[in-house]
Amino acid sequence: ILMRLNSDGSPDVTFGNESIVTKDLSSGTETSNDRYAAVAVRPDGKYFLAGLSDKFSSPGRTRRYVTATQFNSDGSIDNTFGTNGISLMQVGDGETSAYFSTSLRLRTLRDGRLAVSVSERVYASESSGEYEFFTSVLRFDQNGIDNTFSDDGRITFGTGPNIGILGGFDEDQLGKIVIASCDDKIRRFNIDGTLDSTF
Repeated sequence: ILMRLNSDGSPDVTFGNESIVTKDLSSGTETSNDRYAAVAVRPDGKYFLAGLSDKFSSPGRTRRYVTATQFNSDGSIDNTFGTNGISLMQVGDGETSAYFSTSLRLRTLRDGRLAVSVSERVYASESSGEYEFFTSVLRFDQNGIDNTFSDDGRITFGTGPNIGILGGFDEDQLGKIVIASCDDKIRRFNIDGTLDSTF
């Protein structure tokens, strides 16, 4: 759900359907749990929403995706973004617990692009009880996932089996992304998503 209010707090009835826009991120007959967690207003008035989608797989397990959706200023879907307005990228490339709460953060970068960070607990296999936590940062441009950032628009690194809460992340004056993760490490990444070995 995306809702727009006037400056006095009243619903802006010129937006969407009486101030509200809803978007179902499921497809076909699949069962999923979708929720938006952050929003950014772009300079051209479009709305970028980032969240998480759980696509249910084996019992008690899901495959979790970062969901990015872009809307035009009137609340209509921006079909120039991603695939029909939506960009999905799986986090961790494996199954996670359906009951584990993943944290997500959003930053607007100096050049207007957007970065989303997320942490995830991923099992070693479908039958395994062993898991590891991963942190991923994804970068989006005006049209969707930014494939000039790393190999596929994201950087991902493991933080061990007992750490699950995402630390902070921000952009420095050179445009490099700095991540303070909960494995007691600070990492800096170059603009192209490679790890900055000079740091």
